Amino acid sequence: MKLINDGNERLRAKDGTQIIVYGDLNPAKRANVISFNILLKGKEIMQHNLASLILADVFGIQLRSGCFCAGPFGMRLLKLDESTVSTIKEEVSVGILRDKPGYLRLDLTFYLELYEVDFIAKSIIGVAQYYKNMDLVYTLCNDGEIKRHQLFK
Repeated sequence: MKLINDGNERLRAKDGTQIIVYGDLNPAKRANVISFNILLKGKEIMQHNLASLILADVFGIQLRSGCFCAGPFGMRLLKLDESTVSTIKEEVSVGILRDKPGYLRLDLTFYLELYEVDFIAKSIIGVAQYYKNMDLVYTLCNDGEIKRHQLFK
């Protein structure tokens, strides 16, 4: 439980960027998995697949992104209204997957050391704070594909 609490506490930034952690924040009431999104300077949610790819490419951190076969639950979790869901369905039906909603999922497994949790949290905050610089290396296409700059090929 301390690990989850420490992980939640470390996912804070001072520039208005926030990490939105989903679910009950009480470590006694949750598993060792943290589902979250990155809110960029309080305005927009960073595209979850792009955030996951940057964390893997730059920091070597592997986590999952998407809605994890939990469509209706995911929609409630992300607080999407019927109108937004309808718009998303229309976009997906014509192959526009870029704005398909989702979130990131991090497993704080029992064998992690506190310094590793600290590194993961600082990396996530780093992606949030320096996203615009990193965004130059990636292209997010309408079909949901993310193309990397030559540097990562």
